[in-house]
Amino acid sequence: IVDIEKDYIIDDSLLTNLNKYNITEAIHFSNGGGLYKALEICDEKKVILKEGRHGAGLDRNDVDAFNRIHNEYNYLNILRDIEGIVNPIEVFDEWESAFLVEEFVDGIPLTDWLTNNYPFVANADENEEFVENIMRICNKIKSIIYSVHSKGVGFGDLQPSNVLLKRDNSVVLIDLEAARALNCKGIVSIGTPGFLDTSVKNIEESDYISLISIILYCFLPIGSVNAIEKSNIGKQISYIESQYGKN
Repeated sequence: IVDIEKDYIIDDSLLTNLNKYNITEAIHFSNGGGLYKALEICDEKKVILKEGRHGAGLDRNDVDAFNRIHNEYNYLNILRDIEGIVNPIEVFDEWESAFLVEEFVDGIPLTDWLTNNYPFVANADENEEFVENIMRICNKIKSIIYSVHSKGVGFGDLQPSNVLLKRDNSVVLIDLEAARALNCKGIVSIGTPGFLDTSVKNIEESDYISLISIILYCFLPIGSVNAIEKSNIGKQISYIESQYGKN
């Protein structure tokens, strides 16, 4: 154990790529790696650092987080000119991990927005306003996905936490680890329960299923019971219609 620990001692001066950034906050940790807020030291520009570890966070195809980071960077470059997709800055390998650097998006996840705005106890006027907001948001998501598909790319893991809402009401999609070519057959390699259907034929169908699931979730933000029993969907749609109308 002592010998192993010695091997893991790192000379910080050798981390030439990471040393360009000052990490200010840890946002999230998983077995695949960490997600951090950081500042570019040269100009104090806010960025996001996303780590992918070797041999960790394996998906259905045994692809690790390290390779998914490089996959995400490649597809973000293909989609660079699409408004509503987070912009990549660079990708590099440091020590045992890959790091993706992205622009910092000043917004909140759709999940947080729903927590703050869902009309748990509401009157007709509040319901109408909520419907208008959700339709605006979901139409923007749909438009972005259509643009992504027009580039021959499938998003892969489309779910509420990967939808950021900015203060100017614009929408930005993040986390394209599972992205791949639109004509690629088979189910996506990684996804979120409740927003993924493993019976679909390709990633294009998967994105549409995810979009429909997001819309359902916006109007009825409950646990991912549909991943267990799909017959619940009819009951949910009936409830949504009774609360918010046919529109």
